[in-house]
Amino acid sequence: MKLNQIPKNKMKNYAPYFEEYTYARKNIDTLKNLEFGTLWVEDVKAPELLLYQLPWVNMFAGNSENSNVNLLFEKVPLFELIIYPDNKWKTRIHDHFKNELQEITRFTFNPASLNLDKIRGILSELPMGLELKRIDVKSARYIEDHLHRYSRFFGSPEEFVRTGIGFCVADGDKIASQAGSFMPPTEYLEFQVNTDPVYQNRGLATLVSAKLLEYCLVNGFIPVWDAHNDNSIRLAYSLGFSNPQKWDCFFHTGGLERPDVI
Repeated sequence: MKLNQIPKNKMKNYAPYFEEYTYARKNIDTLKNLEFGTLWVEDVKAPELLLYQLPWVNMFAGNSENSNVNLLFEKVPLFELIIYPDNKWKTRIHDHFKNELQEITRFTFNPASLNLDKIRGILSELPMGLELKRIDVKSARYIEDHLHRYSRFFGSPEEFVRTGIGFCVADGDKIASQAGSFMPPTEYLEFQVNTDPVYQNRGLATLVSAKLLEYCLVNGFIPVWDAHNDNSIRLAYSLGFSNPQKWDCFFHTGGLERPDVI
């Protein structure tokens, strides 16, 4: 048996198979609304095994006890997240990959408590000499080289500017910090924030995040903040997010030393 890759214009038809997920809902919304990523199934008409692959993310659905499930596992690249809908999938994934996995706990925050006045108050605290601006092609190319690889998630810095949304703090010709959409937004916009180590501990991540939050609230996007470390958790609370939902996933290390997890 071999897996079938679903044409991009047909992928949304398989979104109901992923409805059992209670987290990572932004990814399912992407499957429903954008021709983005790659979808594999073992049976086009009545699939029991499904793998939805986004940049850096692998999501499983269907029957984890199907005898051909290893065909999906073989598609998972090194140094990417593995997301599963329930404990049956978790056990099957762990039994297959064994010591090639690292378990990661993440927290998705509730945006209902965000307050536009509070966010705009944060924006009034921009230090003298720095500029807070929308990311354009020039700044996106700088960020690609120094802070965050847009090409991994959008294909290129230019494509990020065309289909994504982001803001940055500029110090002359340098970009000190950026907050942008992790992947192309739908009604949801998931945050990706990066700061040059030289500029850390100056509140710049808070500023760029507040600017992107203001954009979301004014333009009707639902902001998604998914944190994996203490710094990201503290930043979420300082911006006004609340009530984080804890969830677990795996990171495929292949038994090798892993890079920092986003």
